[in-house]
Amino acid sequence: MYSRLFRHLNGKTILVEQFGFMKNLTTEKATCELSNEIVSALNYRFIVGGNFCDLAGAFKCVNDILPPKLNCSGITDKVYKWIISYRRNRYPRVEIKNENFNCNVFF
Repeated sequence: MYSRLFRHLNGKTILVEQFGFMKNLTTEKATCELSNEIVSALNYRFIVGGNFCDLAGAFKCVNDILPPKLNCSGITDKVYKWIISYRRNRYPRVEIKNENFNCNVFF
């Protein structure tokens, strides 16, 4: 399923600049590109501002954002229902050195 979904989404250029989970698009590369953009703007004496957000609550929004994005991406019918049903009643967790941390965020 992953291969088919990836080909479908990649063919529509939906995954452009989706750093962090794509091959060769690490979060380090995203940081480097952002830094380069800032330095370049400063070199041209542009005013540079930043807006930084705490994304701790980002996962709370997935259930609201995911369904319309799937529809817009052409993912419908059985595959759509399968993805949505998979996400129901899931909880994220983090494991560090064999110790689990529940995030108390309901998917």
